Amino acid sequence: LETRFSRDVADFREAVTQVSGPDVATLTWTVSGYESQLAEAERLIDNAVESIVCSLWRKEALQLQPAIERAIARGVVVTTFSFTRLPEDMGTVLSYGIEEEALAAHWTRRVVVVPDRAQLLVGEAAGRQLDRAVVSEEMVLVEMAIANLVLDITLFSQREGADVSDTIGQLTQRLAPIDQLLSA
Repeated sequence: LETRFSRDVADFREAVTQVSGPDVATLTWTVSGYESQLAEAERLIDNAVESIVCSLWRKEALQLQPAIERAIARGVVVTTFSFTRLPEDMGTVLSYGIEEEALAAHWTRRVVVVPDRAQLLVGEAAGRQLDRAVVSEEMVLVEMAIANLVLDITLFSQREGADVSDTIGQLTQRLAPIDQLLSA
């Protein structure tokens, strides 16, 4: 029994050394309330170093505009997409110019902010205390948000006849080269 127990303990120790968790703890949390959501979006924008890509409605864009202008002044590359009309001084602006009231008949307002392709804030922005946003460093969520923005921008390009190849290139530089893989 003693020998068998010693062997089981040795096997257990071996198994424990092979168990591995995530290399880096990633965080995901919820921000409640419209003002808190915008404050968190501003914090993410203020901490961006290389790039910011966002999808905003006009009302939220106007509120985040000072933070975006500060980021641009620091040399951060900013791409702002919207179905609504946006100010022109928010980096590369891709906007359909639809009036918010007309669009609100079909969709609820949303805020999406992706700084440095490393974090994500996405949430409803109805202007209520009940609004909630998810903030995450989970790369699968960040990549999904970027892929969704790439789709929106690609469709914008097709509808508006705009050349967005530089913007798409910047957003997809870390994604799989699907066109190359298809032609191989």
